[in-house]
Order: sequence, then structure tokens, then C-alpha cells
Amino acid sequence: MTERTLKLRRLGEGPPLLCLNGLTQTTANWTTAGRALATLGHGVLLTDLPGQAGTEPLPSGTPEAQAQVVWRWLDGLGIRSLDLCGFSYGGRVALQMASSQPERVNKLVLTSTSLGAGTVARLVVESWLEALDRGGLEALGWAAMPWIIGDGLLRGVEPAQMVQATVRRNSAEGIRSLILGILNDHPPQLEALVTETLVVAGAEDRFALAVEQQRNAQRLQRGGFVALEGLGHAVPVEDPKTFAEVVSGFLAR
Repeated sequence: MTERTLKLRRLGEGPPLLCLNGLTQTTANWTTAGRALATLGHGVLLTDLPGQAGTEPLPSGTPEAQAQVVWRWLDGLGIRSLDLCGFSYGGRVALQMASSQPERVNKLVLTSTSLGAGTVARLVVESWLEALDRGGLEALGWAAMPWIIGDGLLRGVEPAQMVQATVRRNSAEGIRSLILGILNDHPPQLEALVTETLVVAGAEDRFALAVEQQRNAQRLQRGGFVALEGLGHAVPVEDPKTFAEVVSGFLAR
């Protein structure tokens, strides 16, 4: 595995909580939710995974490969144990981290995380790859938006601005590696996971359906589930305050 030095962005003081980005996100997307979590007493750690924010992708963008990079980075920071929170693609990475080194993960939060169980979800991801290859990041942004942005957020922003933000912050090569990583992902057996885990879903999520996320939670040895009404896929962005309160409440138990 090629060694990578990830950049650290830290919000607040307190027990470390690593929040991992979704597919085309950067740490900027965590700013509001991260500050809310910091206010609630958590030491929020943020980083862009290889392939995100224009960084050089890994030879394999699978969540398993990403998890190895993140653990080595945390070793370098001297962080032995922590809480993990992953959004969407970041949830896949967090799950691989908890599976490979469970003794280091205090609690795990999986937010809007589809594990590819549904045929439709896989076809959607394949369509994103097709859009990227045919029309670049802008085409991908438009193709993904109806699936990953809830109605409430779409009413409050200009869609073209969101697409342009995706284009500015990423590279086609990097995002392509992450999409292929999703398509080649082999999630660990949920029944074998020993970490206490909360699955957080947007009740109106069109991509990672709440009912599928609830089924995943029921497979966990120590799993809980909450669906947030009126929210789509991008839960931490659509309602960062409620999201932070739910996550902090779980971590404090």
C-alpha cells in the first residue's frame, strides 16, 4: 500500500470523532455539522480521502483500501482509539475500519450508507460512472443530484451552484476511482461487527432507502436505527443541528 499523508482539519476539543466524507464531498461539507458536534463536546477530525478534493487517488479506491490508509494516518497522529462517523461512501470506509480494528473504535455511526444490497442502487452508481465518462464532473453532478439531495435542500439552493461546487472541488480521475471502489466493494458481514453502531437515515432518501438501512441495522449485534423525517440522502448537510444532536446523544450513552 502506497503511504499517504492526509490533511487534518480539527474542530473543537474533546474525545476524538472522525467524520468521513461522502463520495464527491470535501471537509467543507462537514463545516456546519462539525461545528455543532464540537459545541456538544466532541473533538471533530476531518480529512479528505485519497481521490477527494482533487487529491491523488489510490490504485484501488475501495473502502477497504481507504480504511488501511486512514488507520495508518491515525497511527501517525498518535490516536489509538476514537469514535467514527461516516456519511454515504465515508460510511463504507468507517465500516471497514471498524471491522478491521474493532478494538480501536469506541462507537460507530453509519449515515445514509447504502451497502449495495439493492439492484437499483448499483445501477444508479453505474449510471454515475457512465455520466462521468461521457460528460465529466458536471454531467455527474447533474446525474447524481436527484438521488443525493433532499427536496428541502433543493428548494433552498441553486442546483447549478451545487454542480459547479462539485466540479471545482474534485478531479474526474479521483471521483472515478471512488465510484469504481463502490462497485468493487465487499462490505464485511454486518452480523460479525462487534462495535456498538447507530444507523442514521433520511426518511426521504431516494438512494440509500431508509427501509434498507433499517434492515442493515437489524443485522448488527449492537445496532440501533433512527430515521429523520423530511430529510433526503445528505442528512448532515440538510439538517446539521438535528444530526449533531442525534449523533452526540448516541455517543454519550
